[in-house]
Amino acid sequence: MPTIHPSKRLIVALSDIHIGDGGPTCWYQPDVHERYLFAILDWVKEHADEVRELVLLGDVVDLWTYPFQQQPPSFAEVAAANPSIFGPGGAIPQVLDALDGAVTWVPGNHDMGIEAEEAALVVGGDGHPLRLLEGLEYQPLSPDTRLLMSHGHAHTLFNAIDETSRWQDLPSGHFVTRAVAEHWHRNLPDGLTVADLPGQGAPNGLDLQGIATALAGTGGDGIVGLLFDYLEGSLDVDAADAITMPDGSLSTLAEARESYRDVWQRWADSEGGGNHGAVEAMRATWGDAMEQLAWFAQSDAVRTHADLVVMGHTHGAVSDLDNPFTHYLNAGFECPSSADASERPVTFAVIDVGDATDPESELSGSVWTVEDDGGVLRCVPTEAPTEAIVQAGAMDFSCYLEIDNRRGTSDLRLESAEATSGRFVHHPPETISVGQRVRIWVKDDLGPFGSGAEVLYSADDGRSLRIDLSCPTGLFPNRCRATVPFIARSGHSPWGEQNDVRRIGHPLFVQLSP
Repeated sequence: MPTIHPSKRLIVALSDIHIGDGGPTCWYQPDVHERYLFAILDWVKEHADEVRELVLLGDVVDLWTYPFQQQPPSFAEVAAANPSIFGPGGAIPQVLDALDGAVTWVPGNHDMGIEAEEAALVVGGDGHPLRLLEGLEYQPLSPDTRLLMSHGHAHTLFNAIDETSRWQDLPSGHFVTRAVAEHWHRNLPDGLTVADLPGQGAPNGLDLQGIATALAGTGGDGIVGLLFDYLEGSLDVDAADAITMPDGSLSTLAEARESYRDVWQRWADSEGGGNHGAVEAMRATWGDAMEQLAWFAQSDAVRTHADLVVMGHTHGAVSDLDNPFTHYLNAGFECPSSADASERPVTFAVIDVGDATDPESELSGSVWTVEDDGGVLRCVPTEAPTEAIVQAGAMDFSCYLEIDNRRGTSDLRLESAEATSGRFVHHPPETISVGQRVRIWVKDDLGPFGSGAEVLYSADDGRSLRIDLSCPTGLFPNRCRATVPFIARSGHSPWGEQNDVRRIGHPLFVQLSP
């Protein structure tokens, strides 16, 4: 990775372009989308003195949106079909030159399986290659953990890598997309592409919410059957139709149904089984069906000690969490159909990292769009909705605890941690180092008790930090007791006076410094 000058404050995140081979079932169509993509990349070049990095946040190219009889193209074939983007002197090589190679491709689901050696064949005029990330999570300020970036598909049941799959780790979502492409291959009017139709590229026009709602009454075991029944019935495709896979082998929807039959149970088992595993499997199902990743963004932030998580995948821009404990941006997508462009425009994300040499410097981020001003395209900030971590109609009775040791004089070491009601989403860290800020999330389980925890840290200098807090659901009041001063708030209320806890409202937020 090239050295980046610390005065450069901006990271630009561009997700879900879905560049394909130009066939009519590809969501990205050059005559519809290329001018918008080029406008964004031109903006990056024009602001190269401020932009420290361009992050291509997954599904940059698309190896899924092809009808049954077509073998999906390789990355080399997609690149060859789009020389103005990937070829010598193309848009990506130009950005590589402008940013001295600071362009990173984080893989998504529609471009999973591409090798780093393939991406590196895209080279700027100065010799800078396009870098494909190894892994699915990227911390561009590392070792500073404040910013975490990922495509987001790893949290979803239908689109996460499936290591048991006989098709190079492809998940069931590959077959969903192929079935949609096959339907339109058979039914598109002459001269049209899917980019002319409403609901395409956003992401595919299917009512996956209906599947998830039906699943709620099945206990989860029937998820794949429901999914493939829906595909066959609504798209008029046959389970026995031959599907040419990326490696050239043949398969069918019937074979896929059997292969992924126990995916829901495997997910639940991987999360510890029982009621907790079932809840997590359902959450992973809803992540795709409802096109929402807020829960997972906050969970990732707590796990990695990030202040801001940036994702893509859902094709819906998000400006932050509703009532945030941590912060979340979704970059949106670059391939809305022309029929949907006014309501679901091209968007991307711009993150200001502040002073990258100062771990106490606050990050900020915003969603941008490409505005058509009388034929002149301009990149401008835009409004985007916030997203709640719980589904509509549910309530969050979590306890959110932030321990800030950035100005401390001693490391803190965990002595004990007990969730007195609910559970820790991630166990409190064993050590909170000097200069570090961590967040602890206690999530309520279904039932009347809400959440609560008792946490004890000791300092190397002999001091102790004990916290006892709870956010009940019933008649009992919120509570927090600690051996150091704290501030608290509940629900959407403002922060209170020192050591004061508002008795009602949820969730409960507490901040303290040793």
